[in-house]
Amino acid sequence: MFRSTMKAFAALTALTLILGSGSEVSAATAGQARVRLVHACPGLGSVKAKVNGRYITRSLPYGQVTGYAVARPDLALVDLFDAATQEPLEFQFEVPVDAGYDYTALVIRDDLQPDPNPTLATPFLDDVNLALTAHPRGGVSRNSSSFYFIHAVPDAGPVDLYINNVLVPTGTIPFTDYRGPFNLGPGANTIEAWDPVNNISVYGPTSVNFRSGRITTIVITGTLDEFDEFPVVGNLYLD
Repeated sequence: MFRSTMKAFAALTALTLILGSGSEVSAATAGQARVRLVHACPGLGSVKAKVNGRYITRSLPYGQVTGYAVARPDLALVDLFDAATQEPLEFQFEVPVDAGYDYTALVIRDDLQPDPNPTLATPFLDDVNLALTAHPRGGVSRNSSSFYFIHAVPDAGPVDLYINNVLVPTGTIPFTDYRGPFNLGPGANTIEAWDPVNNISVYGPTSVNFRSGRITTIVITGTLDEFDEFPVVGNLYLD
């Protein structure tokens, strides 16, 4: 779809779009759309990014999340660059956004597909996949919390989600898909994602402290090859 030269970038990437995943209640004003960028690609160095021609970040390492950028009510034009070399990692890419959501989280992830031309010194970005999910703006009680769960581990199979050691009856969660919102009491709650195909825990069990009146998004990232050294692959909290 798009081709661009990149240095020190061995794997292809894809951009996953998650609409409206969390923030304080009524954080976005009426008629305004906001975006954040989540770096969930372990094979990619720090990036800098523009949204509609303005920098949202000049150096975003793997596993980090940017602040907010205001987009047009219907469209965000995104540019990604290698923060070290200043090389464009791709495009300009038009992402549909909606002012009816708290914000839109753009998740850069690694799809781990083989390099289509391994002889190239500077492999190119070949494709961009968008997984669209809609999280409409809504209130969260001051005495409760709410969270979404996003599966971004490329080589893990669909996962079962356990909350406080109880299987969530929403079916297995495929790669790039999400579940939620789950309304929980504030304070510590145990979260675990289990891959029944590979028979391994992809995330947790981990005690997560949720705050009252907040929506939190947990994004799990990484590869199965990392599991021996890092039992918990990675988690990003957006709130």
